[in-house]
Amino acid sequence: MQGKSRVMAAVAASALVVALGAGAARCAIAPQEGAQDSPQEQEQPAAAGADAATGKAASGAEALWNTAWTGADDPTATLRIVEGAMVESAGGTERAWFFSAEEPSEAGGVLSVPIDVKGTKEKPGGLSFIQVSGDGDARTLACDLLTQAYVPQKAQDGAFSVTGTDDRLSEALGADAAAIEEAVAGKAAEVSPQAAGATWDKEVWLDYAGNVASTTFTLDDPASTVVTVVSRGGSLEAM
Repeated sequence: MQGKSRVMAAVAASALVVALGAGAARCAIAPQEGAQDSPQEQEQPAAAGADAATGKAASGAEALWNTAWTGADDPTATLRIVEGAMVESAGGTERAWFFSAEEPSEAGGVLSVPIDVKGTKEKPGGLSFIQVSGDGDARTLACDLLTQAYVPQKAQDGAFSVTGTDDRLSEALGADAAAIEEAVAGKAAEVSPQAAGATWDKEVWLDYAGNVASTTFTLDDPASTVVTVVSRGGSLEAM
């Protein structure tokens, strides 16, 4: 994006729906002819696994949200965790728990997260613990609710794909489409290595005063993790 004149030209040419306010605008990209879905305006989401205000990597219990795990004993078993819920698929059975996480603690290299599990008609609730030991890909997760221990799910084999993009994305961010897709793929490998692709959400946030534009992509992982790409005068950063 090379200044206001180019931004305004892009707005006119691409039929952007712009809501101006306080020197910034949120743009919902109008679907091209033949498109089926109309984008809806929404709040600018924070990057998954990062603090909404600082963009820093999450720690403690927040580092568990939007993660996928593989059974340590049975590689066909999977565990998916999002904030407030986890789902285990093992032995042909899928079980889900809903919970409220309490203040975590860490000692001896083991992260312990107390969870207040909500009861159902089939099973009672109560206090349980998610415990994670080790670092990186060598981590092991255990919980008395689960059938076995789990290790981080490995990255998908094959090329990462980005779909739903068109010329309006490059125009809005003032950057080459290949560079944008590379930024998305790089961040996806960091925050959700099990994701095999991402879809452009077709919304752009413009800050005219700061010459900044940002947009979001939704990964195809179980948590539908969101990656935000920020362009500062054409210089890209994925969060």
